[in-house]
Amino acid sequence: MKLRFTFCSSPLRHSATVSPRTDLAHLLRRATFGPTKEQLAEFDSVALTTVVDRLLAAPPMKVTDPPSFTVKDSPLGPGAWWMRQIGRPEASLHERMVWFWHGHLTTSIDKIGSPKMMWQQHQLIRQHALGNFRALLQSITIDPAMLLYLDGGSSVATAPNENYGREVMELFALGRNQYTQSDVHSAALSLAGWTVDYEQATSAFDAARGYPRPVEFLGKHGRLTAKDVIDIICDHPHCAMHVAGRIYYHLVGAEPTPEIATRLGQVMRSHNLAIAPVVAEILKDPTFMGSAMQRPRSPVEWVTAAVRAMELPDDGDPNQGADPTRRFQWSQLLGQTPFAPPNVAGWPDGSQWLNAGYALERERLALNAKPLDTIIQAEDPVTAALEQCALFTVSPSTRSALQSIVANVRDFTVQSRLLLAATIASPEFALS
Repeated sequence: MKLRFTFCSSPLRHSATVSPRTDLAHLLRRATFGPTKEQLAEFDSVALTTVVDRLLAAPPMKVTDPPSFTVKDSPLGPGAWWMRQIGRPEASLHERMVWFWHGHLTTSIDKIGSPKMMWQQHQLIRQHALGNFRALLQSITIDPAMLLYLDGGSSVATAPNENYGREVMELFALGRNQYTQSDVHSAALSLAGWTVDYEQATSAFDAARGYPRPVEFLGKHGRLTAKDVIDIICDHPHCAMHVAGRIYYHLVGAEPTPEIATRLGQVMRSHNLAIAPVVAEILKDPTFMGSAMQRPRSPVEWVTAAVRAMELPDDGDPNQGADPTRRFQWSQLLGQTPFAPPNVAGWPDGSQWLNAGYALERERLALNAKPLDTIIQAEDPVTAALEQCALFTVSPSTRSALQSIVANVRDFTVQSRLLLAATIASPEFALS
């Protein structure tokens, strides 16, 4: 059976009645990798601002059994390991921000090749995911994996490599048109001299390879260390606004208006570049809820939600139907491989995830749905299928498509499977 839906250009919120659980599900889709049944039960009837406070206060998820990087596609490989971590019911806002920073401060195992370095960087991001941006940027600038990824580990004053100096300003911290080529060169000179011990997975500064003279950098003059470079960047008036704007775009799916960007920048600066207050400001803002159902789910998000909705076993005994690499393989098919971003800009967000090719692949994967008793035995199987997918408000066209399955498929077992597959393949499930 082919599953075909048409995407609406306007947010669902404006074309259907919003149920009491819609806003909670919307918040959890964007702020976590939910909504899970456990989250919906925990926060039932709780004010949304209180939910945000609880998500921020929740401790980071405990990480056990570190992955093996020797065989990337194995059940113990890094991608399969992280997809299982993300799929755990307790994966919450902290895990979501770990994922965000992995795509923003990008490094790829495909270039690094060192399992130990990638794991160390992953732990570094986990440590700072909801902490302080200055501390995060200071640490990752001299992180061995980043030094190798953007060629800082071989940069010397006599031949400074400008890759990191450019990307740290343009992508990571300031945005375009906030620096000059002269600033890039000065940054490269000041960052030269760092080396990487590949076997030990450590970095160190070699003064003999560094630049001993003063430079002009972003309006400052002096002999600068790597720490000085990052401090000057973080003190730049555009830094807080740029970083807060990237977090906003990730959570909301749209560029902030100038007014919102300015306000978020002020919040971040007033908290000395702390990350959590900015996240709280974004999630509690009325415009966040008003943007419901317009942000495409990335493959990692969609796969996590789809496997959860299907109740497919993927962590246990393969003899019992478990597939510990299912999430990873599906995400790869849809164009997103954890630990292997395509380039220094990370994965693109936005409508590219809704193109026809990905839509067809999602439909194919949705047909892995199995019949579930919660749908088979339901008095209203359409509502049961929607609630299995944490969709409490859908467009009339989607509901009509699901009702046609009920009307035309009399076998309750087959009907259950097709209802769930069609819901997972629906436009609403592809959005957050």
